[in-house]
Amino acid sequence: MGHRRGEADEEEGRRLSLTTELTPGPERVWRDGKWQAVDATLTAGPDGAVRASS
Repeated sequence: MGHRRGEADEEEGRRLSLTTELTPGPERVWRDGKWQAVDATLTAGPDGAVRASS
């Protein structure tokens, strides 16, 4: 699901576009100076507790 809204730049006489994308959870994380995909995979440990796989 996304919401789009354009705003006019009056000084330059051009149209700018801003886009917002909504997701149910994180998709990217800023790591090592760049955006990287998030691995949200969960696994059960030997004790039955659920943990992130990576």
